[in-house]
Amino acid sequence: MRLQIGREPEFSPIAARLCDYVSRRHAVIFWQEDGLYVRHLGSSNPTYVNERPLAIGETTKLADGDRLGFSRHEMARITMRDRT
Repeated sequence: MRLQIGREPEFSPIAARLCDYVSRRHAVIFWQEDGLYVRHLGSSNPTYVNERPLAIGETTKLADGDRLGFSRHEMARITMRDRT
């Protein structure tokens, strides 16, 4: 699973739903064997995990209940479901 986040329609399937504070190619959320991750691709507005900004290229593992933001204006809460 991989979800690209950004305002560029060719890059992100949710581009039309994002505000101007999100970059054209902002971040990617992806699944690996041991869990869900987010990588900040680089922009003037950081990607935030629990209000901590990620550095350009930084990848971090997400946990149930984490707050994920693509600017101070676009926030979501991570909810993990049992995949069994």
